[in-house]
Amino acid sequence: ECGAGDAGAGAFRSVSYERSGPGAEPRVLELSLVAAHHSLWGEHLWNAARVLGELVDDATVGCRGSAVLELGAGAGLPGLLALLNGASLVVTSDYGTEVDDSLLRPLRANVERVLPLCPPGVSSEVVPYVWGRDVAPLRAPLGAGAPGFDVVLLADCIFNRSEHRRLLWSCRECLAPGGLVWVTFSHHDPAKASLDMEFFRIAEAEMGMVATEHRHLQRQCVDIFVENDGLDEQRGTVYVYTLALRGGCGEAGET
Repeated sequence: ECGAGDAGAGAFRSVSYERSGPGAEPRVLELSLVAAHHSLWGEHLWNAARVLGELVDDATVGCRGSAVLELGAGAGLPGLLALLNGASLVVTSDYGTEVDDSLLRPLRANVERVLPLCPPGVSSEVVPYVWGRDVAPLRAPLGAGAPGFDVVLLADCIFNRSEHRRLLWSCRECLAPGGLVWVTFSHHDPAKASLDMEFFRIAEAEMGMVATEHRHLQRQCVDIFVENDGLDEQRGTVYVYTLALRGGCGEAGET
């Protein structure tokens, strides 16, 4: 369900997200998104974010007691669910500058709405960040001497192909040894899927990371990608990968 709202500096679009796990509380999250089209497509709750949220909720992505970073967060659904599932710290981030903080306003509203519902002791920060820049603002909430984030969440970020190296560099600089980057994505243009997959080649060849595909975690969610051109099923498939630092002993559990 969608609706329109207004919160201070700009109008929001609202979306209701129903959690699928047994006993999940709250059962429904009301999420704010930018109301108008943004060049980074922050007005949608993407299929990949829904799938990554499910993986957080069913503990495939282990967040309890962990420091979690979500980049390119949009509505921040996976990060919000990490908070509800007992992460010790969640830093959610999206594009933001002095002249454009439009993606951050709904993200902050979502965090403020969810925090009172979270277990005691959790901490959350919303940080504006441009991929490839100094990661000090992202790491600051960890405190001095912290090795990095245990979990980094990327939901539907790799469609932005020109930014692959910058995004991967930021992930590498933020990830703790033994930590995992969880990457969910769909091929927005299936004819150019090989260009999306360059993300993982660069991760392994240039960033000292190991990529693992979890084919058993693929989903079909075609509610957004419907163009009736014979490729909708391919667009609607959500793929799940992990990245770990080579030699860092990060390992994703099987489901």
